[in-house]
Amino acid sequence: MTTAKISRTGRCLILCVAAAGCSNKVADRPNTVPVSGTVVYKNEPVVGATVSFWAPKAGRAAEGVTDAEGKFKLSMFDFNDGAVPGENKVTVAKADAATAVNTSSSPGTVPDPTELMKSYQQNLKGNKVQSAKSALPEKYRSSETTPLTETVTESGPNQFVIQLAD
Repeated sequence: MTTAKISRTGRCLILCVAAAGCSNKVADRPNTVPVSGTVVYKNEPVVGATVSFWAPKAGRAAEGVTDAEGKFKLSMFDFNDGAVPGENKVTVAKADAATAVNTSSSPGTVPDPTELMKSYQQNLKGNKVQSAKSALPEKYRSSETTPLTETVTESGPNQFVIQLAD
């Protein structure tokens, strides 16, 4: 059995590499802050809707899905990391269950994720999924037509109630 000696410089180098690997900040990503909230439509919480915050020049949206109480938390690069600070356009989309496309090969089975992604990409047009009728007013589905905006702040708290109307 041999014992390897690591120089002081070697230990320092290992610690620096480990610290860099544990950092949450990636140089080419914008800063994000936690964002959460609730979506309400016709005085009821909206269950199973996708909420997206679109910051100018962010390159992508921060997204979350509402739970049984209509609550969501946004993720952009990592789980629940939030959204980019500043003014964000807000979209909310939920397919009507009666018109949703079933891409599974047999009833009662879970659809293949690869097929779901292909179907989604084929139906995507200008940040708007066209494959199913919306359970919510259409104007909220697209970043081009939504009237909703929210300002995300560095200091928070960034907890929003998103009220949808016809």
